[in-house]
Amino acid sequence: MGLFEDYDMGDHGITSFRGNAEEIVKWANEKYGHAFLTEFDDTGVRDNDHTVEEDVFSAYIQYSLSGEIGGMETNVVAGVRYESTDLKSTSIQAVPVTTRWQDNNDFVTENGSTTNGVMEEHSYNHVLPSLDIDVSVTDDIKARVSFGQTIARASYEDLRASIGIGGYNAATLMGGIPNATASNPSLVPLLSTNFDASVEYYFDDTSYVSFGYFDKRVSNFIGKEQVRLPQFDLRDPTAGPRAQAAVAALADIGVTLDETHLFVMTAILDNPQDFPNGQADYFTEMNRIGNESDFEFDIGARYDIYPNEDDPLYEFLTSRPVNNKDANIYGAEIAAQHFFADTGFGLQANYTLVRGDVKYDNTAAPTVSQFALTGLSDTANMVAMYEKDGWQARLAYNWRDEFLQSAGTEPRYVEAYSQWDFTVSYDVMEDLTVTLAGINITNEDQRVNGRSVNTPYNVTDLGARYTLGARYNF
Repeated sequence: MGLFEDYDMGDHGITSFRGNAEEIVKWANEKYGHAFLTEFDDTGVRDNDHTVEEDVFSAYIQYSLSGEIGGMETNVVAGVRYESTDLKSTSIQAVPVTTRWQDNNDFVTENGSTTNGVMEEHSYNHVLPSLDIDVSVTDDIKARVSFGQTIARASYEDLRASIGIGGYNAATLMGGIPNATASNPSLVPLLSTNFDASVEYYFDDTSYVSFGYFDKRVSNFIGKEQVRLPQFDLRDPTAGPRAQAAVAALADIGVTLDETHLFVMTAILDNPQDFPNGQADYFTEMNRIGNESDFEFDIGARYDIYPNEDDPLYEFLTSRPVNNKDANIYGAEIAAQHFFADTGFGLQANYTLVRGDVKYDNTAAPTVSQFALTGLSDTANMVAMYEKDGWQARLAYNWRDEFLQSAGTEPRYVEAYSQWDFTVSYDVMEDLTVTLAGINITNEDQRVNGRSVNTPYNVTDLGARYTLGARYNF
C-alpha cells in the first residue's frame, strides 16, 4: 500500500519525501562548498554561531483575603510581579568587508577571512499585577473573576544580532536599492492584559457544568518592517566620484546612460593605464568587439571595480522584526463532567470557542506581507471514563478546527483534525501500577494547505503510538 494513497489531494498529484537530514547536509557541503555543518576553527569559535544571554531579576508580592460579601463566602488573591531583564545578543559571523562590482548589474559581497562577533545589548522591565476573586453564590454555584498581565518573550531567532546582505537589484545610481535581512535584539516581550470570568454549578460531588469567558488584549506583537540602513561600512562604487565622472563622459559622447554603459565607462576611467585615450578608447573597444554583449562580457571578465573611501555608504533596505502590532483574542468555554452513581462510569466534555480581531486576507496579492493571529481555532474534547476497583480507563476524542499556522506573503493553514486516544491502568498492588496507552489509534493524518484546500503544502503521517509501562512507589 502506498503512503497517503487514500488521502484526497484535490486535483494535485501526490508527492511525499523521506530522507536523512544529516546525509542531505553532507551532500550539500560537498556539492556547493558551504559549511552547513559548522566546524570549530583554530580559535575555538564557529561561524554562524548565535548566543542570546538574558539576566532576569524578578520579585513577587501576594496578599490573600478570605471573608464574606453579602453573606457569600469570598476569597481574594492579589499580587504584583516585577521583572527586569538585561539581554546581550552575540552572533559570530563572516563580516562583509567590501562590494565588488563585476559587470553592469552584477555585484558580489566579499567577506573577510576571519569571523567576528556582532553584539548588541538591550534592557527592559515590567510591573505585572494580578487579581483573582471567587465567590460562593450558593452551596452549589461558584463564580470566579480574574484580571492580570503576563508577558511572552520573542523567539531567540528574532533576537539574534546577525545581519545578512542580500541582492543589490540594480546600480544605485540607476534607482536600485540593495537589500539586507536582520534580526532585532531590541524586541520587547508581548504584553497581554487578561480578563477571565466563569460560573460553575456542582450538581453532585463529582459532577459539574461550567461556563467561562476570556478576553486578552495583546500588544507588541512582532511584525516586519523595512528601513534603509548602512551595514558593515559597505560603500557604493556606482555613486562615487569615479561613477560621476563616467556619467559626465558618457554625456559628452552622447551615449544613453544605463547600467551597462555606466559600468564600462567607469572601468575604462578606473584603469587609465589600459585605456590611455579615455573616451576615445570606449568607441575603439566597441568597434573592435563588434557588439555590445561581447563587449560587456569582455570588460566584465577583465575588470572589477572596488569601492574606496570617496564612495558613499550603501543604504540597504533592511527587513527586520519589530514590535508594531496589537490584537484582541477572546472567546468562551463550556465544560461538563458527570459520574453515573457508583458504577465508576463517567463522561467529561468541553468546547472552547476562540476568536481574534486580526485575520489573514486570502484575497490579497501574494506580494503583500500580512500580519495575522496564528494558532487560533475552536477545540472540543469528549472523554469516557471508568474509575473503580483499582482500574482507571480513559477513551478520549479530541478535535481541533482549521487554524492559521503561519502568515507572511503566503499563508499555511492546518486542516481541521481529530484523533482518538486511550489510557488504561490497573493498580496491581498498593505501590505498583501498570499502564497501557494509545495515541491516535485510528491513524489520522495532518494536512497543511495554502490559500485553498486545493493547494496542499504538506501531509504528515502521524501514525498510531502505543506505550506500555509500570510504576512502582518505593
